[in-house]
Amino acid sequence: MVDLRPEREGFRMPTESEWELAARGGQSTAYAFGGDVELLVDYGWYDRNAMKRPHPTAKKRPTISGLYDAHGNLYEWTFDRIDQPQLPSLLVDFLGSEVGNGRILRGGSWSYAADRSRSAYRDDDDPYSSGSSFGFRLALTPSELPVSIKGD
Repeated sequence: MVDLRPEREGFRMPTESEWELAARGGQSTAYAFGGDVELLVDYGWYDRNAMKRPHPTAKKRPTISGLYDAHGNLYEWTFDRIDQPQLPSLLVDFLGSEVGNGRILRGGSWSYAADRSRSAYRDDDDPYSSGSSFGFRLALTPSELPVSIKGD
């Protein structure tokens, strides 16, 4: 079994905060590309343009941070469990409880409406669930974290 805890070196599932920060690309709008839902057709697959199926990655425009399919196509699993509260600030990366089955899904899906592809939308499911609406994106914990240097 792979150890997916965020503090361990190597590839792992991103935390919910990491996912949202990366997907938003510094934006505070409903989508990484702004607030106009009509532009979603250029950035992601959802129920109105996906033709009832998932699509290969990178067929739409990337977000400002260079991520493809951050809005729509496949819901993405995160490390976090659903029994934790949604945080008012993404600056705190709360990992929550180590019990409970439901894991948080982010990013929307080809089979759902545009509002479920918003940057802040959260869903959840049992991690043993499978289906054509689920996928994942890996994060990397480096072996050595950068050291901050204090100036004079």
